[in-house]
Order: sequence, then C-alpha cells, then structure tokens
Amino acid sequence: MPTERDDSYTAPARSAVERHFQTFVGVVMVALLFWIFNSVQDLTVKVAVQNLNIQILSKTIEKLSVDTDDRYRSTEAKRDFYIRDAEINDIKKRITNLERRGYVR
Repeated sequence: MPTERDDSYTAPARSAVERHFQTFVGVVMVALLFWIFNSVQDLTVKVAVQNLNIQILSKTIEKLSVDTDDRYRSTEAKRDFYIRDAEINDIKKRITNLERRGYVR
C-alpha cells in the first residue's frame, strides 16, 4: 500500500456541451434559490402585517368591551322582563283570590 499521493491523475477533459449544461444548471439553481428567498421574505412581511392587524383588532375589541360594560344588555332586559312578568302574575293571582273571597268587587 503506497503512502504517497499520486498527483499525476488528471480529470478527464469535459466537452463544451457539458460545461454549458453545468453553467445552465448553476444559473437555474441560483435563480431558484433567489426565488425561494424572495418568497420567504414576502411571506415574512405578510405575516408581520397580519400580526399588526391582529394586535389592532385585539385592542379595538378590548376597548369596545370596556366601553360597553356600563350598557344595559338584552340578557339583563330579558331577566328583568321575566321578573316583572312574574310579579304581575303574582299580583293577578292575589287579586283573583281576593275577588273569590269577596273582599274586592
């Protein structure tokens, strides 16, 4: 087993077509990498803009919830109407009972 390196080896000569094809493949690879990096940059910008929009919407919703905390909501109105109707029905029952007993004519 020889320990010295054989420097006399030379690579076979490449044809002009092969060199042109390699150049073409190199250019295509560089163009593809440029397109990928450009697409990633565009997506990064779009994500940043969307994050900003989400933050603005969150702050708007938070402000709206603070602004409407003192409002009379429909659920509260329904509850109050239910209580009012129950009280009216109770009074009607009491009047009916009094009328049956003859206290009211």
